[in-house]
Formats: sequence, C-alpha cells, structure tokens
Amino acid sequence: MPSGRCAKSHSKPYRWAVLDTGLSALGSLAAVLLMRCVSEPVPGFAGLVILWLGAGVAWTILALLVFGRGKKWHRFASSRSRAQLLRILAVKGVGMALLGFSGAAEALSGVQMLILVLADLLFSAATLFLPRALVKAVWREERTILASAGQPNALVAGTGRASVAYAREIESAGKYNVVGFLTRDPARNGMVIGEHVAFYAGSTSDIDALQWRLGGIDTIFFPGGYPRRETTLSDSRP
Repeated sequence: MPSGRCAKSHSKPYRWAVLDTGLSALGSLAAVLLMRCVSEPVPGFAGLVILWLGAGVAWTILALLVFGRGKKWHRFASSRSRAQLLRILAVKGVGMALLGFSGAAEALSGVQMLILVLADLLFSAATLFLPRALVKAVWREERTILASAGQPNALVAGTGRASVAYAREIESAGKYNVVGFLTRDPARNGMVIGEHVAFYAGSTSDIDALQWRLGGIDTIFFPGGYPRRETTLSDSRP
C-alpha cells in the first residue's frame, strides 16, 4: 500500500521542477525537428538546435523560479497544476517568440519561425500535461484496486439492463466487488457488458471453474427476472 507521502499531489517539488524543465526541453526539441521536416534545409541547423534548446530551458527555469518557488508543485492533473503549467508556458512562449523574431535565428524565415514558436508551445504543453494526466489515471486505478481488495467478490446473474443496473447499485453501496455477469448463453461468454465481463456457467462445474479463474466468488446476486435475492456459493450447490 502506498504511504501517505506518496499519495500526496505535491511531494518533492524540486524534483518535479527538474522533471518539468526536461519535459519542456523535450517539447522544444520536437518543435525544431518538426520545423526541419516540413521546411527547406536550414543552414547551421545544429547551432539552431542548441540555441533553441538552451533558450527553452532558460525561459522554463525563469518561469519556475517566478511561479514555483516556495509553492507546492502539483504532480497530478488538476486545476492548480494546469494553472501553474499555463503560466510556465506563457512565459516560455513569450520568451521564445522574442528570441525568434529578434533576429537571433537569421537562417529562418518569418513563416519558419512562426511554425517553430507555435510547435514549441504545442509540444511543450503536451509533454508537461500528459505525464500528469497519466499519473492521475494510474493513481485512481490503484486506489480503486486497493479499495476493492478487502471486499467480497460477487457475480450478477443475467446480462440485461436490470442486471447491469443492479451491478452498479451493488458497487455504489461499496460492500461487494462485482467481478462480472453470469450467463447461461454460451454466445455471450466473454462479452463486455457495461463495465464487466459475462461468464458462461451452465452447471455447477462451470461455477467451480469460475471460482478458480476469478480467485474466488463469495456471492451471486439474482436481479430483474430472477427472484431479487443473493445466494452464497455454498447455498447454490446441491
């Protein structure tokens, strides 16, 4: 189980500031390479790459020092992290535009420079926001798994709307972990219905096989057209 420190959304701010600087530089590199792919050959391209990456890192560090010093640095995708990153992107975008149109990169035309600045903003936004979104998705999935770890497993009989609605009702109550639907139709075996898989069981031996496959089944619920009740596995066997 993760510790409370790991579950916080603002642990080790300086580590995340360094990571954001690297991700911002990666976005700048991707922008330069894209500009090179869609335009004519650029004289002194290697020097341009070094100049552009250096400027991107410098402006990112400046933005981090202005907006990140003494503040919690949010590693999850949230309104606060979006506000922080948007400020960084704004500072970097203005700085890169000033660099580009000041004549420092004379080898580029106005159109090439415009493509480079816009691509830098887009790629930098992607490299900064996507990792946070992925971290948040993984964190939510982990919390869901941990929350359901101590709950008894349950199957819901049937695959109709009543069964799907009943499965949601059971899960919202938070007392059972619904692992799937039980069906007597072999054609529905393996189908994903709602958020769960349907499992075929035509006999008690099939139930025993599901016990092994799913790591144990504690309860089978019978909604809708079935008598509205629950049956433990021991009660359902002859």
